[in-house]
Amino acid sequence: MATIQLNEKDLKTNLKRLINEYKDLIIESTTYTTKIKLPDGTNYLFAAGNTNKNTLIAASMIKRDVKNANFEPFEFKESVHYFNFNENIPYYLKECYCVDINSAYPTELKNRNLITEKTYKHLTNKIKKDERLKSLGMLATNKIIQTIENKKVVSIESKENKTACLFFSVSHKIGEILNEIFLSYPNYCYFFWVDGIFVKKEIINTVINTINENGFNCSVERVKGLKKKENYLIFDKYHYKKEIYENKIIFLPKKRARISQEIWNFIN
Repeated sequence: MATIQLNEKDLKTNLKRLINEYKDLIIESTTYTTKIKLPDGTNYLFAAGNTNKNTLIAASMIKRDVKNANFEPFEFKESVHYFNFNENIPYYLKECYCVDINSAYPTELKNRNLITEKTYKHLTNKIKKDERLKSLGMLATNKIIQTIENKKVVSIESKENKTACLFFSVSHKIGEILNEIFLSYPNYCYFFWVDGIFVKKEIINTVINTINENGFNCSVERVKGLKKKENYLIFDKYHYKKEIYENKIIFLPKKRARISQEIWNFIN
């Protein structure tokens, strides 16, 4: 079985050509990829947007390890806390600190013995952060399958990803750690976002100890000039490896109960 990898920009042209040539084929689509399966066993794989080879390789390594670990899907209905914001965040903060959980998602998968040390090191040392996040997000993406016969679509079905429960369970674990800190120290925490919590200097050691006790390492980065606008926060965050401040922006969620578009983009 041969797999031909192409960019998403080539999808439309190749799809028309393959339908005319083969008449019968199957199209499997996710947020990240589109796969065209031909009757002769050949697969055409199109990467969406800026999904690259590194992301696909990493996702394949994760999928292989989870399968080899004999992972069994389970029902997961818990609410996931991806963020929480203190309503009393001032409109301007001269300085605060962000405590980031290092490689949060790969670490939790490793702690559950669902990925190997080799895969863990690949995710944390060999690829960029955005590539790592996308490869992990692929655990939660569902698949749309279109069957084409004689050049016409005869069926469309949605196939749920069996590892979606795993992704949301890992997200839940990380969210619970940060939300517990946030709720326990309301006068010292400004907000948390996915895997980082923004706090006053006085409780940095407490936050570090709590994160460490839950099986994670973390890093502390200085934040300056945090400004609260109507629907977003903007600030400068110190990047220790580059030794520079980088400008960051976080859009405030309109409704607490609704996953924001930024979170959804991360998942998908």
